[in-house]
Amino acid sequence: MKLITLLNEQTVTLTGDELVIADDKGALALAGIMGGQRSSVTDSTTNIVVESAFFNQLAIAARARRFGLHTDASQRFERGVDFELPKLALARACDLITSITGGEAGQIVTAENLEHLPAREPITLPIAKVRDVIGIDIEPSEMVRILTQLGFEVEQQNDALICKPPSYRFDMSIREDLIEEIARIYGYDNIPSVLPYLQVSMDYDDTADLTHGMKLALVDNGYMEAISFSFSGAKLEALLDDEALGEVLALANPISSDLAVMRRTLLSSLLPCVQYNLNRQQPRVRFFETGLSFVGQSISDLVQTPSIALVAVGDVWSEQAYQNSVLDFYDLKHDIEQLLPAQIDSARIRYERSALSFLHPGQSAELYIDDIYVGWLGQLHPNTAKQLDLPTTWVAQLSLAPLLTLAREQHSITTPSKFPQVRRDIAILVDSDISLQTLESTVRAAAGDLLTDLWLFDVYQGDKVPTGQRSLAFALVWQDATQTLSDEAVKTATDKVVQALTDQHAVQLRDS
Repeated sequence: MKLITLLNEQTVTLTGDELVIADDKGALALAGIMGGQRSSVTDSTTNIVVESAFFNQLAIAARARRFGLHTDASQRFERGVDFELPKLALARACDLITSITGGEAGQIVTAENLEHLPAREPITLPIAKVRDVIGIDIEPSEMVRILTQLGFEVEQQNDALICKPPSYRFDMSIREDLIEEIARIYGYDNIPSVLPYLQVSMDYDDTADLTHGMKLALVDNGYMEAISFSFSGAKLEALLDDEALGEVLALANPISSDLAVMRRTLLSSLLPCVQYNLNRQQPRVRFFETGLSFVGQSISDLVQTPSIALVAVGDVWSEQAYQNSVLDFYDLKHDIEQLLPAQIDSARIRYERSALSFLHPGQSAELYIDDIYVGWLGQLHPNTAKQLDLPTTWVAQLSLAPLLTLAREQHSITTPSKFPQVRRDIAILVDSDISLQTLESTVRAAAGDLLTDLWLFDVYQGDKVPTGQRSLAFALVWQDATQTLSDEAVKTATDKVVQALTDQHAVQLRDS
């Protein structure tokens, strides 16, 4: 390594890849950046050497940054200079020196690598392209005149102009550069403003409006919208891991280690928001977010699903003087069902126990509508919540596509029946492991069209109820649109329901 002291008295160490001006004794200057102190001009100087050169832009920029030097010379070379200028500049400098000081010019020594000099390649400009870009017709002769006056060598061949830029126009490389020059000299004020003609479809897309309606439903229930990155941390994704979610896509150039993978579930974005608020003494937190979830180990097999996710911590209501309660599964289920159309038939909705590993096995479910999977909801698994330093946390995520399909359904209006309703109640003993949903499906299937409504109004486990069973009481509402139902018809329909429950689930009528 060699040292050189520059004109600013800074000593730099040369590593060997720098371009220098040198004599037999060593380096005299950093080429294109700054001269050396050994070759500086003093009051006693009588003979000087004038150097005029062209250097590669990148070579100068890299070396100038390495030594922390930003000189007039380096800035000019970094921006680009005319590679044919050195001869003219040398002649002008010598002329000024000899005419003002009375000196005599000596011999000119030339050192050049012509193969490394930039080349000004001709640019082909289709005449029709000018009209397409600028929007007006300009005569080819006018284009030739403008470009020629700017120093271009122009030749017209058929419907195109072959233009060779002058050496000092290193900013000219594509046809759009030429069109810009033509427009600039022609005059922007001479180009009229004309709206473009577009053939576009203006069909109404209700996706944004329907999604906004769902957001408002959650806001009405005390939730606030969160907007976050689609990135997540690998550690958090590992906590929320389950085969059902699919593979994780790792980022090639993450902005930080905490945002190194794409989220498979929107919980990866919402749970840190909950942590942040709980750490700032906000005991009741309600958030939702709409966005994409990303599943797939590579870009080629990546699946992006528009989703809506919820997270809730704390009491059902904000602090108040009246009775409050801690949020439970049924409160979360209520919030989820606010996203469904109000007129949807409850028979179309089905819940199944969820097997996701990061959810509580006894406090979670999967939602199906018309046997189509929509999403999951439930309590975050206590082990997962503990590792995230969270209290009991309720979470849910639904796919937006089936929800939007539901919202777009057209519902027919029917005239209410003028004939009276008849209500019959049945109380049954049934095994505790048989779900209410299963029983309701059996009742509806057996009852047929005369059953207009059905609900559970009593659940009892305790004295006089065998272990492993529970007592359920259902209300069944019967009605015919064409006639008044007779007691016999109602009894026959009710007996059919009881028989179906007995055959399929071994239920017993209470007190029977």
